[in-house]
Amino acid sequence: DPHTVTAQFAFMTSRQRLPASLAGQVPAYVDASGNPLAPSNGQDTNHVLRLKATYTYQARYGLSLGFFQLTGTSDTAYLSAGFDPVTGTVTSDPNASAPSTRVYGNATGSPNTRGATAEVFWTPIQNLRLGLQYTGYSQFNGASHNYDGFGRNASDNNSLFAYAWLAY
Repeated sequence: DPHTVTAQFAFMTSRQRLPASLAGQVPAYVDASGNPLAPSNGQDTNHVLRLKATYTYQARYGLSLGFFQLTGTSDTAYLSAGFDPVTGTVTSDPNASAPSTRVYGNATGSPNTRGATAEVFWTPIQNLRLGLQYTGYSQFNGASHNYDGFGRNASDNNSLFAYAWLAY
């Protein structure tokens, strides 16, 4: 058959219970506006949805379109970066005791991320595939714009990936 169509669907749920030492604790740092962050949750839940459809012609030429979405519990104390109110530096890890200048990347505490992936590929011989893949984000870490409090937008994470796949 010269035409092949495949579809993939995946849905996953994960639940994390935080140790008593982290649950309900108020972080020692503040958000980008200087406001204290909310206490951490005792439990966080995430849901991941992935959809993908692929069309292949004569087992040589193909394209695929995919959609992905992560939704979950917002937890500013566990998922957000913060500022040390004394030094004004950004914490590298919400649970770290020492501040860093590295941006952690989440101002809202939300894990919500959404986007799509498009791919074209060519299989010139049976064990070689050459392709180009583009991934675009419409939401990242809970926001479309300024998701980290430093002006970064979800689309700043878009990527173009060229590859050569060799099966032996």
